[in-house]
Amino acid sequence: DLKLNKTTTSFTVTKLGLYQKKENLLLFFGNKNSTVENIKSEFSNLSFSKVKQTHSDIFVEASDEIVEADAHFTSKKMTALLISTADCLPVLVYCKQTQRISAIHTK
Repeated sequence: DLKLNKTTTSFTVTKLGLYQKKENLLLFFGNKNSTVENIKSEFSNLSFSKVKQTHSDIFVEASDEIVEADAHFTSKKMTALLISTADCLPVLVYCKQTQRISAIHTK
């Protein structure tokens, strides 16, 4: 496990990146070997939602269709929100009260 700070936050490293499971959440950061296809294969128990990122301020509810947006959210269990980054920052926000998670592509 990779220790990130003095708290008990550790990630498991795989050939596709690193991930952490906590309560009912799975947080995954892919690396250069990650493709949508092999991520879906690695986490085959999940359904996936992806947006067509356009460096916008568009925020949509996750769906099976790919729509233009730079952020999406869901409260559906077992749904993975995909965000691709190069020189941008991925931001993940989770609200325990509503059990809604958001994945945001920021520049």
